[in-house]
Amino acid sequence: MFHILPTNKSCRASTLYKKDRIRIGSVLNEIKPDLVHGWGTEEVYGFAAVLSGYTNIVSMQGILSHYVLKSLMPLHSYWLAVLEIFVLWKAGRITVESEWGRCILKRRNPHAKVSVIEYGVSNIFFKTKWKPKKQKPIFLFVGTPIRRKGIQDLISAYQDKSLEKSELWIVGDGNSKWVKKQKKKSSINTKWLGFKNQREVAQLMSKAWALILPTRADNSPNVIKEARVVGIPVITTNKGGQGKYLNDKKDGHLIAPGNIKQIRKVIGWTIKNYDKNRAMGETGRKKFRNIFRAVTQGQRILKEYTS
Repeated sequence: MFHILPTNKSCRASTLYKKDRIRIGSVLNEIKPDLVHGWGTEEVYGFAAVLSGYTNIVSMQGILSHYVLKSLMPLHSYWLAVLEIFVLWKAGRITVESEWGRCILKRRNPHAKVSVIEYGVSNIFFKTKWKPKKQKPIFLFVGTPIRRKGIQDLISAYQDKSLEKSELWIVGDGNSKWVKKQKKKSSINTKWLGFKNQREVAQLMSKAWALILPTRADNSPNVIKEARVVGIPVITTNKGGQGKYLNDKKDGHLIAPGNIKQIRKVIGWTIKNYDKNRAMGETGRKKFRNIFRAVTQGQRILKEYTS
């Protein structure tokens, strides 16, 4: 049963989501649930769950209160980070996608029960076959083009002529002044593709030599899970939960955030080693296809509800 509730278009977080919480609370009092599951702290849901008066679980995706310490973010993100700290302190139980995230949340609330539950990947990616062309090295970035994701490092790396025989494809929607500046700085072999739906992302993954995400901090990016399911090698940092999805130089590469020279070096190695790169993509693929099944996530959440 779905209850679709209206929300205000403005002044929501600044009023502590007062009107939203009243609407949600009214429905909860009518239903009288045994458990309220608040999904995420970027919106009203986690906040409403911990103030509902019912037994609750809060599931984390991003961890804003950590992200704001690692990268410059929009002003409203800092206020949401403050609200998140309150939600985490009030929550009785918390789920998070990675052990990295669990360690951070235990510092926010040492008394809460924090469980790691990996989120599943869409079937589209399970059906996608990886078929990169040997004569066309393509490196793919998927995500919101913001400072925290390290997109500026990729733009700088691709200004070097040593990478001119490859292409960087950037998937993600953004029209801020900062993004426009990055677009102007981009090399001719950097392609900004804008927003793409899951099916389109899967098709782009099937052609890419590697997924690259030089993030400063990430709980557990879905795009890396999707790449692992398809069988694409991943180039990323260990500043987040994604670090556990690969073994350095075996099925991908771990790089230091902000190290543009290292990015160029890893991409350069990949361009020169097509066969070794293909072998990297196959390494661990079966294991991650089992971990990231939607049914596995469902079973873990059901266990959390009943334990």
